Amino acid sequence: MGGLDSTGATYKAPTTVLTLSTVCKQAVAVWKTECIKTSNKEAQQKVEDFLCLFNTAFPAELGRTAIDTRLQMQRNKDVQLPSKSDIQKLVTYLRRNRRKYLNQVSNENCPNLLTSWKHLASYTLVSMMVFNRRRPGELERITLNDYARLRSAGNITQSVGNLRSDEDTELAKRYKRFEIRGKLNRTVSVLVNFEIEMCLNLIIKRRKDVNVPCDNPYVFGIPSSDHRYKYLRAYILIREYANLCGAAQPHLLRGTHLRKQVATECAVHDLADNVIKDVANFMGHAIDIHDNIYRMPVESRDIVRMSQILEMAQGAGNCSEDDDSGDEAVDLVRAISNEGNTPIATVTDIQPSTTKSKRPVVEEENEIFEESGSNSHVENSQ
Repeated sequence: MGGLDSTGATYKAPTTVLTLSTVCKQAVAVWKTECIKTSNKEAQQKVEDFLCLFNTAFPAELGRTAIDTRLQMQRNKDVQLPSKSDIQKLVTYLRRNRRKYLNQVSNENCPNLLTSWKHLASYTLVSMMVFNRRRPGELERITLNDYARLRSAGNITQSVGNLRSDEDTELAKRYKRFEIRGKLNRTVSVLVNFEIEMCLNLIIKRRKDVNVPCDNPYVFGIPSSDHRYKYLRAYILIREYANLCGAAQPHLLRGTHLRKQVATECAVHDLADNVIKDVANFMGHAIDIHDNIYRMPVESRDIVRMSQILEMAQGAGNCSEDDDSGDEAVDLVRAISNEGNTPIATVTDIQPSTTKSKRPVVEEENEIFEESGSNSHVENSQ
């Protein structure tokens, strides 16, 4: 099922092999439980024997190959990140339409209220997702109780301390914060500005007018004809809006790519470790997952910074005549790549000579060989 090739060295689907291993162990555990319930000692012993053989044989024969194949695929995978211009186009598109439907829903006599209300809720949801870089499932399931705990920075700093600068004060006036449930039951924060707050308040205010069930606990809940609590789906909406905003690469405007873009920006701007830790906590990441999974390698950073360190390590500061990073090396490369117009024999003339003699190199080598031979003859005679 994993697509093992004829050589037995690689899999087409290595994750399938590793998943089947987990499923087999779970099935064995269930069967062992049934044997214990029925007091079937013989079958229980067979199950334990099988599990012992499986734990020994699988890692050696299949598991290692699957892991190596998966790691190789991850290294060879070309991960692209959304450009800032595309992100700005999406943000502008969302803002323009959000304000349009905010004005319509604010009108008490709004025609087609349900349609306008859904559009307002949809654009508000995706706007929050793009700004906070939250997972789609986290934001679409925001509850009314979560939003009721919305607090401003002024309330928070009363117990923590004063703000440090005028810029911090301005940001504190512009944004508010509430907490929601994230992945693995982590508590993560959501920031909203005054305009998003106005949209959310209006969405909640007009829920009854569009027949959203009163017991629907979700802020982005929608009308339903059955007893299920339905809500807007953020991952469907962001795909639609990414195609409509005029982005050059709309397929990259997705939740995971946007989260990776933030993690990579932290590396590009060389932020301090404590700032990166705050970003990871805000996004609901463990710090090692943030660094190793979401943060993409930055080629320019590796080339510029590491080349300086490596050149310094090999003593590039004390450049000798054999230095391969100076103008002479550049001239050498240009001469070699001159489409064969320059004879290769003249290329060696670019390298500075370490001997004072201008005689051919072959003659000098012969003399050195003869001299070394005569010296060895004298030593042997002694």
